[in-house]
Amino acid sequence: MSNSQNSQMNKSFLSHLMAHLLEGSQIPKVQVERSVGPVLGFFLAEVLTATLKDDGALSGRYRMLCPEFPLAKGNSLQSTNIDFLLYNEDRQALVFLELKTAGSSFSTQQVDTYLENKSKIRVDSAAYLVSDLERIKASSTEPQKYAAVQQMLETRFPGGMGAMAQCRELYVIYLVPAQLKERDGLLLKRVDKALSFGELAMDIDGPFAEEWATIGQALQQLDNNVKPNPSSIISDSGHLNYQDRVDFDGIKALCSERGAQIVVGFAGGEAALRQSDLKQLRQRAFKWDVAEGGQGHKQALNWVAGNRFIDIVLSLEAACTGLNEPSAPARIAAQIPKEDLEVGAWYSGKGRNGDVGLWDGEDFLVLGLEGKKVGPDRSDWENEYRIKREPYGTVDEGCFQPFAKLVPAHHSA
Repeated sequence: MSNSQNSQMNKSFLSHLMAHLLEGSQIPKVQVERSVGPVLGFFLAEVLTATLKDDGALSGRYRMLCPEFPLAKGNSLQSTNIDFLLYNEDRQALVFLELKTAGSSFSTQQVDTYLENKSKIRVDSAAYLVSDLERIKASSTEPQKYAAVQQMLETRFPGGMGAMAQCRELYVIYLVPAQLKERDGLLLKRVDKALSFGELAMDIDGPFAEEWATIGQALQQLDNNVKPNPSSIISDSGHLNYQDRVDFDGIKALCSERGAQIVVGFAGGEAALRQSDLKQLRQRAFKWDVAEGGQGHKQALNWVAGNRFIDIVLSLEAACTGLNEPSAPARIAAQIPKEDLEVGAWYSGKGRNGDVGLWDGEDFLVLGLEGKKVGPDRSDWENEYRIKREPYGTVDEGCFQPFAKLVPAHHSA
């Protein structure tokens, strides 16, 4: 049999196999993600490398680390799974990739969880992912399965798990049907990238490029696999508990105009809002409602009064754009140049989490209050003080602005 005949047989087999797997998308309670996920995962690193090659923020060589990576729920021994954990070698960034084949499985709470991890890794590194995995393994009745995950990470991550623990960047990517991307586009703008199946590159490098072309074309059928489904934007009681959703500029305008007359939905309330990344806030949508006589049931912990919301947001903007409070003394009006900072010295200034920081040569170490998820319910949040890393503040990036070096009392004249 010739090579061309073998190729045609392979294409025919793959086409029939994918048709068999995808027909489940029309059957109630069949989770197509479970059937197509392993097939997609086999090609995913090469597909992302080709698909994002011209993306200014996400291009690079992708490496598959592990499917179904266990992510601990707070400090508990319970975990949820990330569909795929990958690594962008060129940008030295971990990647959470979430696969959705239907609109009914889309969860805004899941997006919030992933973005919380993105912020945590940027501030504290990915060391907790490694330690949490060991903690979950130690308490599991099937520790050998978690050991298998550890072995994957040790052999697939350049430099092993020790190097992975030092990562300080995480990208969140969603692969979803085109109709879901269109329907919930404003919500998906919160993540680093949302791709539809039709946007995946068909031409990839590797020994199975021809097979991927057949499989990738079949997966494009999922782009239409979405029906109107508001489940991702309703409260736990099953009823809408807000009046409308608006973007970042819209909610700022509403809060400035109406103040305490409205409330804004934000998981974890004021404590979580204070620790939020301004870039992510600018990319997400916000629920709002009137403070008195609003719609549905609300958990007070997850809502912020409009006047408090705008105050906190303006404070975050001031910390990250080089704006000083009008009352700041004239003697610290000029920010100390980065090259003049002394390693190991304390500085007073303006930061996201606090106004005093220790310069370690890379970032300022600042004591800040952090909202921590301690359980599966939306109300399961606690506040605790933690050492936070804040990069040197410039117009374009960073948060902490050093204005004056603090001198110990016994060194003063």
